[in-house]
Amino acid sequence: MASKRKSKSRTLKSVSASIGSTVGKADRRAHEFARSADRKAHQLAKSAAVRSRKISKAGTLAKSELHAISKQIDALKAQLIKATTRLKRALS
Repeated sequence: MASKRKSKSRTLKSVSASIGSTVGKADRRAHEFARSADRKAHQLAKSAAVRSRKISKAGTLAKSELHAISKQIDALKAQLIKATTRLKRALS
């Protein structure tokens, strides 16, 4: 009778060990998937932040270039006004 109990006990222990091992493996896989998903989300957020910074820099650069161009246009306009007044004086 004692040997039957030991046999059942051993069987139960081996089955519980294999169940525990399987559960542990599944848990590890779940953690791996969660970790990789977290990494991907972090990378996407990081790349979005980089893109927004680049867009912001491009907007600032375009704004400064537009300001410089408007200054040049104002200078050319003033030069054109001076030239037309000189031509009017010369012709009259």
